[in-house]
Amino acid sequence: MVVIAPRRELLQEICKGVRNSVRNTGISLYASIGQSSIRDEEFILKKGMQVLLATPQRICEVMKHGVLTAERIRVIALDKPEELFCTGSRGEMLKIIDALPDNVQ
Repeated sequence: MVVIAPRRELLQEICKGVRNSVRNTGISLYASIGQSSIRDEEFILKKGMQVLLATPQRICEVMKHGVLTAERIRVIALDKPEELFCTGSRGEMLKIIDALPDNVQ
């Protein structure tokens, strides 16, 4: 599952809530907020993260470097979709959506 939010601050809030919700369930999550290098994130994501939280810009960056492929995404959740599609993130969002397989929920 990929959760996309327009701003890093929102991602940090969402991450806290999701962490509390999945505590003791075995579900792994990672917030990619641009504080780690792509190489570090590649190592983390290859360990099999089940939930990835990121901005559209970061999703595009990790996809561009092959760290995340659209085929691995099964579910996508958008926080503040009106902001994602009506601001500077519109181009990145369209790239992400265009890359997704048809069976993504």
